[in-house]
Amino acid sequence: SSGINAEYGEEGGDELLSAHHILTVKCVGIFIMMGLTTLFCLLPYKTYSCEHRQRLISFANCFGGGVLFGTIFLHLIPEVSVQMNEYQLTTERTFPIPFAETLEVLGFCLILFLETLFDE
Repeated sequence: SSGINAEYGEEGGDELLSAHHILTVKCVGIFIMMGLTTLFCLLPYKTYSCEHRQRLISFANCFGGGVLFGTIFLHLIPEVSVQMNEYQLTTERTFPIPFAETLEVLGFCLILFLETLFDE
């Protein structure tokens, strides 16, 4: 930016401020996620004597699965596709099949196979 940073009274402070702000947001986000994960991991122990325990745990599993699928389909898959397209453009390599999506499906099938194999 060509203007003067009004907060610090110097030029070029926007890049440093934004990098510092991003780092702060990431650190706060990590600790919030860690706290929420710990809280919800301990929730089944607190509900042990509850009469609707099985339904509550089933709901928590469905919610967790939905969050996982939402993260995969809304963030990770498009990100991998973009990265693979950039790789193909920079290396001038092309794949005859959609390589990123094929790897994603193979990974999903591998996890499904392992869960089926070791399920009790």
